[in-house]
Amino acid sequence: LVNFTGTYEQALDESPCPKCETKPVNYHEIQYKDNEYMISGSVDFHLFREGALIPIESKSVNASRWQEMTSPDPNHVSQVLTYWHLMDRRKLPLHDVAVIMYTGKDIYRGYPIKEYPQHASRSMNRIEVLIEEASEWSAFKHNGALPPRRCCTSERSPKARKCQFAQECFHEFG
Repeated sequence: LVNFTGTYEQALDESPCPKCETKPVNYHEIQYKDNEYMISGSVDFHLFREGALIPIESKSVNASRWQEMTSPDPNHVSQVLTYWHLMDRRKLPLHDVAVIMYTGKDIYRGYPIKEYPQHASRSMNRIEVLIEEASEWSAFKHNGALPPRRCCTSERSPKARKCQFAQECFHEFG
């Protein structure tokens, strides 16, 4: 394993390791920002294979949850698909897959990693609402037009009663 700190483009220029013939890697989460949508995210790992990237989100869960797990948490799917989307908007070379990888927090031996690959381009509909909301909030930051309320129609709605920003949302912003 060769330690390397730099950009994707700089890593392409590096020579492979003489022992294992792989490109340099170093654990450093790369943050992707999208100024249009005003969102960002940090991918846990990038697998570089055949000239393209695969974003991998790593999660740890307790032993009982790990043993029962048969599919990924939908929030984790949305998270890794959003990373893939951010990378795609930057025109990075990508495979059409993003992966959620689970390990056990309290498991030291005996359980392998569970991987749940997601076909990225076919799964974009899962994050369309999130991207649309990000776009609306970005517009609000620029023009002051508050996006339509979707989940809290009044400050008495169940989600609003639990929300720490309900006061600001319903009174300061109208």
